[in-house]
Amino acid sequence: MTFAEFQASKRAVPNLSEALDRPEEYDGPGLVYDGCYYILVVDDPRGKYELILANEDWLTDDLGELEARLYLWAKDDRVWEEGA
Repeated sequence: MTFAEFQASKRAVPNLSEALDRPEEYDGPGLVYDGCYYILVVDDPRGKYELILANEDWLTDDLGELEARLYLWAKDDRVWEEGA
């Protein structure tokens, strides 16, 4: 999966825990990519989007930056066929 395809898979959801069928997850709005990777949509003066990967956390208004980080994480996590 290319970065453009990853971005195109984005789906806005009102409740991440329901959308991902994981009650232990964040129960606020978010953006889901490729059906299982996500970025939180938060109400914080420091930034509109939050990404948590392992023990790192980014809070920013720059969605593209977080999408790039999430894509690299997902690429390491999953094996996507070239061009698929």
